Amino acid sequence: MEEELLYTSTVTVEAEQRGKSEEEAFQNIFQWLRRRIHSEIDGYLVEMHVKSCVLLSRKMEKTVKKFLFFFMPVESVEYVIRVRIEAETVLLKKGETADD
Repeated sequence: MEEELLYTSTVTVEAEQRGKSEEEAFQNIFQWLRRRIHSEIDGYLVEMHVKSCVLLSRKMEKTVKKFLFFFMPVESVEYVIRVRIEAETVLLKKGETADD
């Protein structure tokens, strides 16, 4: 009996992540995407190709932290990136074991 085990699936999600730089925020988005796809699929992930990545919003949030509300002000910057991603995945079906 021959059976095709590979199949493709298209996933579209919106994601928002934060980071100390834009690069870190984008890295966090793709790590989150990889974890989400792994948790939702019924099979084994063979390939994942991002077909589209649309930037929905980009913000830079600055905050000033002070020691004892007065001394040594330190300014910290955090980037917030929101994107819509369309990814095509190639999956390998999980096989059911047959008792012979």
